[in-house]
Amino acid sequence: MLTQRPGPVYVEFVTPGLYLPVSEALSFNLPIQPAEAYLLRAMPLPQSRRSISGAQPNLDGAGLTERSLPHPDDYDSSDNGEYYGSIKPYRRLQEQSAAEQAEVTMFVAVTSTCCNPKAQARRDAIRQSWMRRARSVRQHTVVKFFLAQPAQDASFKDAVKMLEHELLKHNDTVVLRGMEEYARLPSKTFGLLRYAASLPLG
Repeated sequence: MLTQRPGPVYVEFVTPGLYLPVSEALSFNLPIQPAEAYLLRAMPLPQSRRSISGAQPNLDGAGLTERSLPHPDDYDSSDNGEYYGSIKPYRRLQEQSAAEQAEVTMFVAVTSTCCNPKAQARRDAIRQSWMRRARSVRQHTVVKFFLAQPAQDASFKDAVKMLEHELLKHNDTVVLRGMEEYARLPSKTFGLLRYAASLPLG
């Protein structure tokens, strides 16, 4: 469970350890976050891929420069369970023992749709079947579901509530930028690969 106190429910957004309220993560109007900007600079989208506005994300418009972008070494090493607008510690990998680092972590990325009952039922089916089996067989297995942003119409509030309810039970979901539609599946795939490439895995 991500949170047990009254208030917003948080979801991981774009890059490892960046947690935002669900309502903000699903919004097209969310400004570029500093940790997200660092990832975009390090692994930019191909020029042929465009954002929902029809252009590449404008990092300069976010008031960020190469010098002001955060570096993983600069992230706060504290872990209090609150990651709003910040990054989860990368330094923890350095604190692991040699034996722990010798264990290879298997990362499994699953593309899924946000946010409708049918897609949610499919995620639950995965959690109750091969996902549970994989974790029992191999302890160092990480499975994440990758969703894009839903249509910003009358159904948006229902989408937020549906995802919040799911996140109160499962902390295994990442939201990527871009509209949730089949034509944008290549962009979603690139986003999940970029997320995986930035994970501090042993």
